[in-house]
Amino acid sequence: MIKLYQEAEKYINDIYWNESHDSHSKLNVPKIIEEKLVKENKEKDPHYYEHREGVIHATSVAKCLRGVVYGMLGAEKDNPIETRILGVFKAGNLFEDFIIEALGDRVVHKQREYTFIYKNLTLVGRSDFTIDDDGIMRVGECKSVHSDSFWMREREGTLVAWHNQIQLQIYMWLERKLNGNNWDGVFTYISKDDCTVISAPVRFNPHIIDDIVIPALDIINEAYTAKNPELAPLPPSVIFSEAKHQYQKNWLAKYCEYHESCCGKGWILEATNLVTTRNKELKASMPNPHAKKKVKPSIQVVGVVEPTEELKVDE
Repeated sequence: MIKLYQEAEKYINDIYWNESHDSHSKLNVPKIIEEKLVKENKEKDPHYYEHREGVIHATSVAKCLRGVVYGMLGAEKDNPIETRILGVFKAGNLFEDFIIEALGDRVVHKQREYTFIYKNLTLVGRSDFTIDDDGIMRVGECKSVHSDSFWMREREGTLVAWHNQIQLQIYMWLERKLNGNNWDGVFTYISKDDCTVISAPVRFNPHIIDDIVIPALDIINEAYTAKNPELAPLPPSVIFSEAKHQYQKNWLAKYCEYHESCCGKGWILEATNLVTTRNKELKASMPNPHAKKKVKPSIQVVGVVEPTEELKVDE
């Protein structure tokens, strides 16, 4: 009997484990990929990424500042990045290379490095590219995101996430400080799921430098100089997401590789439980638009019945 379409799908699914699956294979592709990701992460440009005394990366300014100081002091990582996340980063790098390749001859520099001495710190960074935008030079940064984040940003109108803006603003600031270039910027996101791209030109904004970057560098400098990470503030482990209208674990804590040193080993479980509790409380406090209000019945006298002649006789 011929099986087609949905019947074929059900038939193949039903017989897969009994007839089609080859249990004798020793090939473990996921394990090979995981080992490759871990190896590459350890070996990638060690001079730039490994611990160097007093060095802070531009991308770290928007991270957990206490964790940044732990890293600068050479502390052992206690909350290492999961292999799955390394895979996400790898996919992101591949997409970013694709964007730069697609821009072609418009790209003037594929990468620019920065080194800036600030008090007792050495601030370093690497932009993805520099592009000539019809006579306007722009420092370019690319990020890949999953589709939920991609479309949520477009709906909310935020487009460039705040921490990505800080990174790009630092590069524009360093171009001015180090090279005398009054360049602007451009930020590009690509969706990993369908390769949809959105891009936003960005002007240099000194307020972000003066109100966020410099104060953050001052905090890091003070804590690093005193060799005391606790002088840096600790981000909350749980935050409220306005976009999703719910509580969630703070990515600043989740992606800090020293957060157990900051908060203790039980912080992940505590944060998970706190998210659950707060979301339950939030849900309970919200009115249910589908619930019908119960109306308490009231008894009213609508009239008085006069006794009949028969009732009067009986009485």
